[in-house]
Amino acid sequence: MRAACWLMLVAALVAGCSGELPFAPTPPGGVPAIQQIQPSSSPVGGSITVTGSGFTSAGNAIRIGSGYLLNQDSADGTSIRFVLPEYLGVCPPGTQACIAIALQLTPGIYKVAVVNAAGTSNEVGLAVAAR
Repeated sequence: MRAACWLMLVAALVAGCSGELPFAPTPPGGVPAIQQIQPSSSPVGGSITVTGSGFTSAGNAIRIGSGYLLNQDSADGTSIRFVLPEYLGVCPPGTQACIAIALQLTPGIYKVAVVNAAGTSNEVGLAVAAR
């Protein structure tokens, strides 16, 4: 018990003001990068696949415009498949407290990025078509 207390104290001191431990795992693959989105145009309800690199097995978020589709998985670290939702969350990943409202996804062209623990990818255009 005493050794565990000392270990926690040392880890807290090493973490310093940042609050991050120096031995926290780094997601494999580095910062996410998008190569393409297929299809590049879809109505709400359509299936979208983002391909690239640096995606984590769990915990990816898809930023579409200023909204988020959270908790997206990638089985291989190079692709994420999702259904284009009618509404997006407004809270960025990792937000502790957030107003519970949603953004409606209307027809238009949006910048899309993948966000995960390693950072934010480049942006690629996605056209949301009318139904």
